[in-house]
Amino acid sequence: VADCNKLNDRDKANCYKELAYIKRDQSICKKIQIPPIQVICYGNLSLIKNDIKICDNIEVYGIKDQCYTIVAIAKQEASICKNTEDPHYNNECYKGIAIAKNDLRICDEISSEAYKDGCYREFSKAKSNQSVCENIKKQEVKCDCYSNIAMKKKDISICINAPQECQDFCYSLAAQDIPACENIKSQYAKEGCYEIIAIRNEDAAIC
Repeated sequence: VADCNKLNDRDKANCYKELAYIKRDQSICKKIQIPPIQVICYGNLSLIKNDIKICDNIEVYGIKDQCYTIVAIAKQEASICKNTEDPHYNNECYKGIAIAKNDLRICDEISSEAYKDGCYREFSKAKSNQSVCENIKKQEVKCDCYSNIAMKKKDISICINAPQECQDFCYSLAAQDIPACENIKSQYAKEGCYEIIAIRNEDAAIC
């Protein structure tokens, strides 16, 4: 500990963190004055000692939830997510485990519809699975879900499944050539599609 005290703030924090791991002593994590490093210290020590209660040492609201989230995702144990109080970290916790375990049902554990929609969207994006988008309630998020997959796969046929009001936007993102832009009904969106293709191909003549 004495050697750590001679270092600057960030190096000192990292020194305490490594020392805590070596000594398996959570009291050393408390000496860390930089919150992100402190939560990593408690989180990893929880994993090293297989003791989730170590996260309880954190007093700052939100940071404790971040610790629970780190441990839950690393251990792939959704039951740990119930310890979180902040809706953001509760969502991040379940979402991270759902993706890690490839288990969409874990998203259903999220109580907030908005966060649940976000979990479905991120799961869909991570797994490149557009069928998951149908689980999403909010149209705007569903649009984003289909558009992301269509763009990632470079497949405009996926856009047919998107809500009507955002199909043009989906086509413009996923289009790889001029004929694909012709699927777009809105003239404004169609011109935007041509512009994207022109930029992508470095061909001003397309405009």
